[in-house]
Amino acid sequence: MELDVKARNVMLECFPMSEKYITQIDDNTWLLDTIVCGLQYVKSFVLMVEGAKLVES
Repeated sequence: MELDVKARNVMLECFPMSEKYITQIDDNTWLLDTIVCGLQYVKSFVLMVEGAKLVES
C-alpha cells in the first residue's frame, strides 16, 4: 500500500506495529509492504483514508 503523510500517520495510530513494515520512498510517500490474512481491513482503510492506495495485491 502506498501512503502519503496523512495516511501514514493514521496507519501508525491505528496499527502501531505496522511501523516496521513501512519504508519511505520520498519526502511525501511511504510504502507498507506486508502480508495480510484478508483484504477486508485493507479495503476499508483505503476507502476511509485519503492518501492511501493499493499498489499490489
